[in-house]
Amino acid sequence: MRHESLDAVLDRGDAVLRELDGVRYLTYPAIDELPGIRALTTLRQPGGSPFAAVLDRWDERTDNLTETLRLHRTVGQWLIGACNVDQASFVSGRQIHEDRYVIVGPANAPAPNELCRFDQTDALMTALPRIALVVLTADCVPLFLADAQARAVCCVHAGKVGTRKQIALQVANAFFEKLGVRPQSTRALIGPSIGDGCYAPLPLWRENLEQLRAAGVETIVNPGLCTRCNPDHCYSYRAEKGFTGRMLSAIIIA
Repeated sequence: MRHESLDAVLDRGDAVLRELDGVRYLTYPAIDELPGIRALTTLRQPGGSPFAAVLDRWDERTDNLTETLRLHRTVGQWLIGACNVDQASFVSGRQIHEDRYVIVGPANAPAPNELCRFDQTDALMTALPRIALVVLTADCVPLFLADAQARAVCCVHAGKVGTRKQIALQVANAFFEKLGVRPQSTRALIGPSIGDGCYAPLPLWRENLEQLRAAGVETIVNPGLCTRCNPDHCYSYRAEKGFTGRMLSAIIIA
């Protein structure tokens, strides 16, 4: 698939550029047109951006509870505003570039405005409202799945190892089997990530697209926004030799 500039993606209507509290982010009409479901991805923030600094540290392990709460509140309050909800809980995984997923239900969901992180987790799914599922990326694929009929959503971090272990196929099958979702009514979207041809070890877009098709997903949108080809707007771990920030992707049932 062609690698598109951000302007081309916006002109084509595959994404909408928004800004809240100085933070630029994308929303996706293919997901947002589903009743009650919203998804977004933050973009590269200006140098010295307080929000970028918070994201860099948000996923760190720390024993400083006060600092942890400060970081969480900063990200959480911004997400509540960007998702246009009055309150939400937040769930993320400590990503290890594998294929493990967690289903977020009543037994393991955090309380309102609280954050829960699952160890060794690269994909999250839920049918609960007001649970923001969050992944962080800087070349890896943020993959969204949503079904408005079943009122269920999923967010996947698909890196090289996870893709080789068929994380998209496994997670999509679990999404259907565990949450009562039908492949025919599921919509998938591939968020900003390193495009095929820009990453020699593996064509991440093609592989994840094929896995979703193998699972039976019929509607798959890939705006073609390559992180390596859009350095002014995206973080790219490979282009920046590991010295880079992170983009936050989230999906929620409002």
